Amino acid sequence: AYSIPPSYKQKFLNSNAFLVYYTQGYDGPNRSSIETLSTLEELQLQQYGYRNEVWIAYDEMMSEIDYARKNVNTDDDVKELVQNIKHPLHRTIQAIESYLDLAPAQDVQHAKNQL
Repeated sequence: AYSIPPSYKQKFLNSNAFLVYYTQGYDGPNRSSIETLSTLEELQLQQYGYRNEVWIAYDEMMSEIDYARKNVNTDDDVKELVQNIKHPLHRTIQAIESYLDLAPAQDVQHAKNQL
């Protein structure tokens, strides 16, 4: 996947969420909260969020298609299927575009040239 892997700090926060919550991110005297994110950590969270949104919307769309394969019998059923697919398809495209907006432009262009 084309994403920054989670940092040690992010893994620590995920593994110790209960402790971090109740200490309010305390990381020692005269230090900022451990929950304060660096630029790379923010980017990583956005990348993973968009990546997950792509898969959620895609799965929703494929579920509609699988359902339709078994249950579409009339023209009205087809019209309903098209309406039910539009929303998750639009969400999938939006999430992919948002994900790619985070990547360096030259990398995106290089990938497009490979198509």
